[in-house]
Amino acid sequence: MNKPYQSNRSAFSVVELLTVISLISVLTVIATPAVSSIMGASGTTRAVNDVSSVMEHARQSAMKLSTWVWVGVADVTADNNGSPQICIVELASKDGSSDASPANLMPLRRNVNVQGVKFSPAADPSATIIGSARPVSSLKWTVTTTSGRQDIDFADKAIGFSPKGEAMLDGDVAPAWIKVPFVASNNSADSKSVLVSGPSGQVVVVH
Repeated sequence: MNKPYQSNRSAFSVVELLTVISLISVLTVIATPAVSSIMGASGTTRAVNDVSSVMEHARQSAMKLSTWVWVGVADVTADNNGSPQICIVELASKDGSSDASPANLMPLRRNVNVQGVKFSPAADPSATIIGSARPVSSLKWTVTTTSGRQDIDFADKAIGFSPKGEAMLDGDVAPAWIKVPFVASNNSADSKSVLVSGPSGQVVVVH
């Protein structure tokens, strides 16, 4: 009598299959922002969305960690082979002080690159434009742009968040509103801004 054929192959169980699918989903979620931040997305909408998100996270982190957190936004066009691009960093003080020397800084996220935008030169009497004053004398950090790793000093256009969540532009001075204005590099009519309240750190996007 012939014995029934028995295969030595083992199939995936439903639990194993679900585990693999879940792992792939998690890796996709992790990898997508990382690739986007390195390669750089484009447009004023992306710029204000990214900057406002980083600003809000910096404010919350400053209060939660009881430390100073700085958000730097630099025009890295010159370091990007002439292609318009901004770079955003979020850096925290390790010891809770306002010391922004490189040895006392730690990144709270990967730097974000946005292509096709630049800072708008337009003045605004109702707000203090970022870059009008420095929250720290220096805010140097090494970042990855689409053209490679660069050493950038973000102090020219930076906002410091105190442990109380206040947004500072000049040492311990919190202006009523701080404006971060952007304009599309190929369309001067396409401009959008991020407003940050000095006393509260509230972040607002203005289209």
